[in-house]
Amino acid sequence: MQVEFKRASFQPGDNGEVTILGASFLNIDRGREIILPGAYKKHVEAFNDKGRLLIDHKNSAYTLAGHVKESFETSRGLVVKGAFSGDDTGQWARRKIQDGTLKSASIGHYVHAEKIAREPEVKQLWAEHGYTPTDADLREIKKGPVRILMECEPVECSFVAVPMNDNARVLEVKSLMEIEKKKGATFNKVNRSSLVKVFSLVKDMLKSAKLEEEATQQEPVVISQEAKAVEQTEVKVVSTDQSDRLRKLRLELAMVDFQYSQLKTSGGHDCG
Repeated sequence: MQVEFKRASFQPGDNGEVTILGASFLNIDRGREIILPGAYKKHVEAFNDKGRLLIDHKNSAYTLAGHVKESFETSRGLVVKGAFSGDDTGQWARRKIQDGTLKSASIGHYVHAEKIAREPEVKQLWAEHGYTPTDADLREIKKGPVRILMECEPVECSFVAVPMNDNARVLEVKSLMEIEKKKGATFNKVNRSSLVKVFSLVKDMLKSAKLEEEATQQEPVVISQEAKAVEQTEVKVVSTDQSDRLRKLRLELAMVDFQYSQLKTSGGHDCG
């Protein structure tokens, strides 16, 4: 049985990670083939375990760019999430994707079930799956029968210059550095001015709240005759609550001051 290839689309991540639309459902590709939804469903578990990311469908250790971490079907097609290898091949592919030079991918699969269909049957399949054919689909179906792929076993996903299916492509790419940065808050030149404004606003709000608390402490407390019996207890409780709230406000102000000082001295970090 021969391995067949289909165009895919992708998005990269770092050593990195990448998300690929490995196969698109229901549209007619350059090979005059249509992949039906559910075609990969039986085989994704094995693909998650053994699937590899290659360059140009070349089955060689020297063209191994990474491995498959996860794959699943959506309404659009087969989504493949993978990780780049840390060697020259994997990082070369990642850089090509990140700079926009390499945009396409292609799925390599074995076909286990297929049939040939003419225009009426194809249009019926499109209607059954709620698919709206493009102008290109309608032009292609007028040219003659197409091959319908009903069950496919994916074995690899390759980064290619020109894919079989124009809808298959890289969706996202990330680097390890980007993944690490997203674990916490970051500053950069773009958001620096906004952060300064937020800092000033929050600090003014906290100072205003602090002044209100101090003014409340200074106001005389009017206690009715009926409450005199518990006057001392209630006053102590109010005083304790106010003291706790003031301590909290002072702590929050100190934290904001510290964060702002870090922003000023660090000059900011680039966001991922």
